[in-house]
Amino acid sequence: GTYPFPADAGFCNDVAVAADGAVYVSESYRGRVHRLKPGAAALEVWASDTAAMNVVDGLAFLADGALYVNTFNTGRLFRIPVNADGTAGALVPIETSLPLTRPDGLRPAGPRTLLQAEQGGRVAELTIDGNRAAVRVLRDGLSRAAGVTLVGDTAFVQVFDARKAIAVPYRAPSAGAAGAPTPPVRKTAVSPAEQALLDLSRTKWRWMAEKKADTLAALFHDDAVFVHMGGA
Repeated sequence: GTYPFPADAGFCNDVAVAADGAVYVSESYRGRVHRLKPGAAALEVWASDTAAMNVVDGLAFLADGALYVNTFNTGRLFRIPVNADGTAGALVPIETSLPLTRPDGLRPAGPRTLLQAEQGGRVAELTIDGNRAAVRVLRDGLSRAAGVTLVGDTAFVQVFDARKAIAVPYRAPSAGAAGAPTPPVRKTAVSPAEQALLDLSRTKWRWMAEKKADTLAALFHDDAVFVHMGGA
């Protein structure tokens, strides 16, 4: 079937399926996560926070039953608990041991482990420990890594600029693995030039969501080719 977003929506970005068969969908540029219950005829808004997760992107469930989401524009990771009645709990920020750079595709790799593609150029393993996540870089130097999925002992990473998938050897942690201690979180300063680029990037994505073609035209070369950043 077809399950459209509401009128004046952003765009559909990622999809995750819960243990009960419900389907969750991220809506970028409106800060919403929609849910399609088993047997339902339409999507419903399950979680919404335009301030914290405006460009919500990757979605993944872990063994704790919570939905983990990242935000492409601000490089944040959040946990959304699922209440006993199925409603969304309060958004919980997850502190990461390394900064996340344009995080995109997100997939589970173990009871408390996620794989994440980052368009900043890498694929990483995120191990959740309470409200913190240890980040271990599996491969960097990947120009616009947008999606990742795990097949056996291989993480296949979608790399847009190379227009292909890269195979990265990866052995998922066992269910009983305790994992390494979470390293201290490192704060990195952003230079004025880097901040200007980040601000321009956020503005550009907003213009794209609002379909401001004339405004965007000044940013792109005549020979530029747009490649959509979605789905793993």
